[in-house]
Amino acid sequence: MKFIKTLLASSISLLLLGTAGCSDNTAQDTQQEDATSFTGLVIDGRVARGFVWVDTDDDGHIDTHEPYAYTDSDGYYGYNPLTNTNYCDDLNNQYCLNTGMVEGDFIIRIAGGVDLSTGEPFDGLMTLHSNTNDAKEVEQQVSEMSGSETSKPDFMPVISPFTSIVGNLSAADKATILNKLGLEDLNADNVEEMLKVDFTDFQVEGDVQESSSKTAKSANRKSAQDLTAEQLVSLDYFANATVYQKTTRTLSNLVFAFFEQRAISISELLSDNVFFGKKLDDAILEFIWEKDHNTTLDGSLLAQISDEDIVYIIKKAFFDIPKVMAIFDNDDYKSAISSTSDAVSSIANLTEEVLRDRGSVGHIKVGLLASQIGYSTLLTKSNDLISTNQFVRENAHDILDDVISTMVSDDFSDAIIDIIDTGRTLDIKQLSDDLADTEKSLADSIANATLAQAPENGEAGIWAQRVLSMSGKSEDGERGRILIFFGGDDTSDKKGDVSICYAYNANNNDEDVKATLIKGTWQELNSRGIVQLNQALISFTIKALKQAPIPAEEIGNVVGLGDETASSDDNFGHFRFVNDGRQELWFSDIAVEDTSDTRDFGLVDATTIPTTPAQCESFAVNGVENALVKNLGF
Repeated sequence: MKFIKTLLASSISLLLLGTAGCSDNTAQDTQQEDATSFTGLVIDGRVARGFVWVDTDDDGHIDTHEPYAYTDSDGYYGYNPLTNTNYCDDLNNQYCLNTGMVEGDFIIRIAGGVDLSTGEPFDGLMTLHSNTNDAKEVEQQVSEMSGSETSKPDFMPVISPFTSIVGNLSAADKATILNKLGLEDLNADNVEEMLKVDFTDFQVEGDVQESSSKTAKSANRKSAQDLTAEQLVSLDYFANATVYQKTTRTLSNLVFAFFEQRAISISELLSDNVFFGKKLDDAILEFIWEKDHNTTLDGSLLAQISDEDIVYIIKKAFFDIPKVMAIFDNDDYKSAISSTSDAVSSIANLTEEVLRDRGSVGHIKVGLLASQIGYSTLLTKSNDLISTNQFVRENAHDILDDVISTMVSDDFSDAIIDIIDTGRTLDIKQLSDDLADTEKSLADSIANATLAQAPENGEAGIWAQRVLSMSGKSEDGERGRILIFFGGDDTSDKKGDVSICYAYNANNNDEDVKATLIKGTWQELNSRGIVQLNQALISFTIKALKQAPIPAEEIGNVVGLGDETASSDDNFGHFRFVNDGRQELWFSDIAVEDTSDTRDFGLVDATTIPTTPAQCESFAVNGVENALVKNLGF
């Protein structure tokens, strides 16, 4: 029910960035004749529907006056070379970043969105330092090749974990920093070219396209000799970027949890309005720069992080905040620091072990999932990991260690390869939760978290020209329902207009049932049933998980269109909503008729779409009149 309350607030995108305002395109400065249209690619894996902005005051916040845009379903903004689409042909396009506010050096930042390599929300903040001369050069090339199917820009500016860590250092210093993170053979002469590399583009032809398990498994497990030198370099870059990103996000989340758990207000501490994550990231950069470390002998610097290193980083980040510095002499703080360093090094070592020195695309994919599962487990247990209670803290570490041990096992690798071979994928949040439950086996956990196979490209899909009806009930009995109408010209479309009708009984009072309509757009982010829904102030992701019975403990929270409760014998579509960093599991109101149908998740065809709140309230779904407000208090 938190999700529907967030809809009421209508500010998911802005909450994600910890700010307010910016609800129109006036910040784009589209009327200025000397404006520059910025072009680029965001990669962690590729980040779709990320929020990109020009940070004119370098504070890590999106302010109301700062130009902004979104990344498209491939991670591009401004121009997509894969489709040869120049979004800035229409300056009001949501993917066009255009402004005349900057001249010379500038900073572009990215937050939010979905990491397409895992299907999970992108966590953190990434940065690119550049200058308008380079931006205008790319802009000119894009303009000249308009309409061409073969010409591409000479280079595409990339925002990545690497560009974030090196900032605006000299070329020689950039190479030094990246060498310490484990990237070898970089120097002042070649580091700038490396920072422009799309290291996510390592997919080999036929990698997971074959339906034959034997053929696909062979493709996934291609030996190093079968990959080109460029692909091997991309794999190495990808692994190193992931180690850095996961480790720094681990540290940031644990430090934030420490402050939050001890009722220390971050917003009050950061009176200068500098983004919390930016202060920590800057401090981590100083730590890496100043730490004497030989990566060729003992692995990544971040995998060896100590209590003293954590203290150093936090002191660097918050040296100007006396309230934080005064905590250092507290024994509780010291125990939390030790727990933090153990957790950070655990995630760093896991990520290194499952990703570094891999000579195949398939194993990189398995390693990436393993790393994300470990990280997801840590996020779930973050409050316990830095608890004041020693028993709680130790138990959380034991659970994290158990999950990590599973991630590096051959049984896990073999099971995931089989998932990839059959064109399926996993709900990482579900799998990490199940693995943290010591009573569940690896096989049962993977089975429970495996997403149903989605329709193939060109076939009728899950979403287009259909309506999804879902309802829920909060712990205090408040009820709500959402009807989402996915438009499109054809049932195989992967994007289109969307109408979202929702109703919420705030106080279990018939008079409080309100029907509301939001209009926007939707687009499928990959072929595994993940879609992004967007409106001026709202952005959220829906993932179609599986066709299965509603868990017994959840039946009481499901309203249904017909009866008060749903039958535990019926299968329903399971959907995970992601908004404002939170994840919730909802269920369809309509039972799945045929579990062998990869298209059936409880959605039904919709030939008409409501255009007013009144039409929302009277709309019939699956033969049920006034479906939106059915069982919400009447």
